[in-house]
Amino acid sequence: MVSGSESPRPNRTSGRGRFGAGFRSWRGRLASSDPGLTRLRTALRVILAVSSALLLVVVIIMLLGQSPLVPTIMAAVVAMLASMTMNDSTPGGKAITAAIAPIAAGVGATVSILTAPIPALSTTAFILVMFAAVWMRRFGARFFADGFLLWMGFFMPLFIGAKLPSLPWLIRGAAISAGWVWLLRVTLLKDRPHRTLRRMVDAFWTRTWQVMQTASERLETPDDGRVARRLWSRRAQITEVALLIDGQLADVTAAPIPRRFQVRQWLIEVEMACDEVCGAANELAVTADVPSSVRLAAQNALLALARGQWDLAQTKLEKFAHAPGSGYLRQMRRLAVAAQAIEKAGRLRDERGTTGEPSAVQSTAVELIPNSNDEPRRSPASTRSDDPGGDENFTSAVTLFGGNLPGTAGTAKKALEEGPRRRWTNGGRLSLTTRQAFQAALAGGIAIAAGHLVSGQRWYWAVIAAFVAFAGTSNSGETVRRTSARVGGTLIGLALAVLFANLTVGNTALAAVCVFICIFCAFYIQRISYAAMTVFITIMLGQLYVLLGSYSGHTLVLRLEETAVGAAIGVAVSLLVLPTGTRAAAKIASSELFKLLGQLLGTLADRVDPAAQDENQKRSKADDGDGDGKPAATQDDGNDGDGNEDPAAKGAPADLLASARGIDAQLNQVIQVNRAVSSTTPSSSDRAALQHRLDVLSAVCSAARGLAVDVQTARSPSSTPLAQVCRRLAELVTGFPADLQGREAGAADSASGRLAALDEELAELADDGSEIWLRRSRRHLQRMSGALKVLLDGHSGSRPAKGPPAPQHLPYGWPLLEKRR
Repeated sequence: MVSGSESPRPNRTSGRGRFGAGFRSWRGRLASSDPGLTRLRTALRVILAVSSALLLVVVIIMLLGQSPLVPTIMAAVVAMLASMTMNDSTPGGKAITAAIAPIAAGVGATVSILTAPIPALSTTAFILVMFAAVWMRRFGARFFADGFLLWMGFFMPLFIGAKLPSLPWLIRGAAISAGWVWLLRVTLLKDRPHRTLRRMVDAFWTRTWQVMQTASERLETPDDGRVARRLWSRRAQITEVALLIDGQLADVTAAPIPRRFQVRQWLIEVEMACDEVCGAANELAVTADVPSSVRLAAQNALLALARGQWDLAQTKLEKFAHAPGSGYLRQMRRLAVAAQAIEKAGRLRDERGTTGEPSAVQSTAVELIPNSNDEPRRSPASTRSDDPGGDENFTSAVTLFGGNLPGTAGTAKKALEEGPRRRWTNGGRLSLTTRQAFQAALAGGIAIAAGHLVSGQRWYWAVIAAFVAFAGTSNSGETVRRTSARVGGTLIGLALAVLFANLTVGNTALAAVCVFICIFCAFYIQRISYAAMTVFITIMLGQLYVLLGSYSGHTLVLRLEETAVGAAIGVAVSLLVLPTGTRAAAKIASSELFKLLGQLLGTLADRVDPAAQDENQKRSKADDGDGDGKPAATQDDGNDGDGNEDPAAKGAPADLLASARGIDAQLNQVIQVNRAVSSTTPSSSDRAALQHRLDVLSAVCSAARGLAVDVQTARSPSSTPLAQVCRRLAELVTGFPADLQGREAGAADSASGRLAALDEELAELADDGSEIWLRRSRRHLQRMSGALKVLLDGHSGSRPAKGPPAPQHLPYGWPLLEKRR
C-alpha cells in the first residue's frame, strides 16, 4: 500500500508510475466487475474444454477411419455445457455429471434420428423433448444441464442432417468429450475455493475504495444527480460481493479454520462504515454553508481512503473526530469515525498480507480476522464466549449457483405456492417447472410451424429463440426482458457479423480464431448483458458459415427474422398461457423480506430483554440433563434430523448476523424481481418510484444490519424498553402491507400512525449516559422507522404528483457510528 505521506494525486510525470497506476486500476476494475473472477474462469474454461475436446475427438475419430464432422459437433456442445455445469464439490460428483451428460445427449439424438423420416412424428417428438427438458429442471442444477443436453441432442441431428449410421459416432463423440472435460475439471481446471474467496475479498475491497472515490466526486460535483445515483449504486454492489463471500464460506475448504463467523462480522462492519461515508458525503454535498476548506478536507480524505493512504486520511479528519456542533460538523464527525473503522479494517488486512504465508488455504481467513495471539485487535464477537455454536454451525445465507448469486426461481415457486388458488385451467396447482415445461412445449410447437412459414430450411432459429426464452427465467417479466435482449442483440450482431465476415472470407485460420474469441466474449459477458452475449453469438455464427462455405448476408437476415418470430411466440405464450405473474412474485418477495425483518427484531428483543435472558439461562441449565441422568445430547429436542443440533434450541444465543445477512439475501431477491417488473412498466415515473422504493428498502436492511452487529457484539445487552420497542416494531413489519401502490391505503395509514407512536417511545429512551450499544441501537431503530415512514408516505393514498423524492432525501445515512468501548 502507498504510505500515508505521499500525495493523494497519482504521479503524472513518471512513465513507470503511470504504467503501474494504470495496471493497478485495470486490475481493480476487473476484480470489482467480476468478484472471484467467476466469469473470466468460466469463459476460459469453456474455451479450453471445447478446443481440447474437439482436437481429441478429431484425432480419435480419424484414427478409427471415420469422418470427424458429425462427432465433433456433438462433442463441442457437450464440452461447452459440461464445462459450465460440472460444479460438484467432489470428483465423484463430477464423474456422475460426466456420465449422465452423454446419456442425455444420446437419448435425444436417438429419438431425433429414429423419428426424422416421419415429419409429423418428428415434430411431436421434438415437442415432447422440449417439455421433458424443461420439466427435468425441478431436480436441480445437474438436471438443468442434462435437460438442455437432451434438447440439443435432439436438435443437432436435425441441424446437420445426421442419419442412423452416424448415431454411434455421435454418442461416442459425446462420451469422449464428457470424459475429457471431467479429467480437466479434476486436474488442470480444478476448483480452488480458497483462491476464489481471496479474489472475492479483493473485489470487496476494490468496491469499497470505489465508494470512497465516488463519495469524493459527490462532494466535488454536488449538483450532479448522476453522481448521487452512482454513489448508492456502488454502495449496493458492496453488499452483493459480501453475499457472494458469505455463500463461498459455505465451502469448508474455502476457509477451513474456525473464523467464518468473524469474517461475516468483519464484512458487515465495513459495510456499516460505507453507509456512514455515503450518508455524510451526501449531506455535506447538499448543505449550502459548508466552508470550502472543510469540503476540500473531506474530499481529500476520501481520496486517501480510496488509495489506502490511511495516515493521510486520518490527518485530514482527526480535528473533526471530536469537534462539537451540528450541521456540517456533525457530518464531518461521522466521516471521521467511518474513516477510522475503514482504516482499522484496512490496516488489519494489509498487515496480514505482509506477515508470511501460513498456507495457501489459511491465508485468506488470516488476512480477514486476527488470530488468537492478537488479543488487542480482536473484534468483539471473537472474544465472546456465547458465540452461536462453533464454526461447524456456520450457515450461509445464500447458496451459490455456479459461483453466482441465485436467481428468482425460489421466489416464483413461493409465489405459486402461497398465492391464491385458481382454477385448474389457469394452472393454479401446477409447479413452476411444470408450467414452464408446458409453455416451452407449446411455444416450440408454434415456432416450428411459424418458422417453416418464414423459411423451410432455417426454421430452427425460431425454435431456438422460443425455447431459450424459458431458460434462466422464472416469471413473465423476465421472459419479456430476455427475449427483447435477444432480438436487440441479434439485430446489432447482424451488422457486425456482416462486417467481420467480409474481412475473414477466404481466411480459414482467422475465421476460426474469431469463433473462439466470440465464444469467450459471449460467456464472459453473459451474466452482465444477455443482449451483448447474443451479439457475440451472432458474430460467431457468421464466422461458422464462413468456415462451412455457406455464408451469405441473406442467411443472417433470415436468422434475425426467425429469431424475432420465435421471441414473439415465447413472450406471447409466457403472458397468456399459465403465466407466472411478475408483480405477484414481487409482492411475495417483499412480504418475505418484512417477515425476516420481523423475525430479526423479535430475536433482538429476546436478546436484550432481561426476563427472556433469565428464561434462556433456565432452559440452558435444563438442557444439560433432563433429570433422569441422560445427557441433553441424547434428547430429540433441538435436533434437525441429520445429527446436527440447533444451538438456539439448547439455549445458545441465535446468530443475529446470520439473520441480518439473510435479510440482505432476500433484499437481493426483491431487487432482481423488481428489475423484471420495471421491464414491463412503460411509465418512466413508475420506474423511478419503483427504484425509490428499492432504495428505501435498502436503508431498512442497512439499519437491521447495524442493529444485529450492535446487539451481538455487546457484552451484556439488557434493556426492557428497547425490547418492547423491538417487539412492537416486529409486529408492525410482519404485517406490513406488501402492496403499497394505494390499494391498501387504510392499512398503510394505520401502520404510519403506529410508526409515529414508536418514534415517540424511541425519543423517550435515555440517550446521554446510556451504554454505547444502546444509543447506537436506538438510532438504528429511528433510522429504520424513518425509512418505513418514507415508504408509507410515498405510496399510501395516492401517488406523489411530482414523482419520488430525490435520492439525497433518503434516510440512508443517519448518525450511527461511534467508537466502541
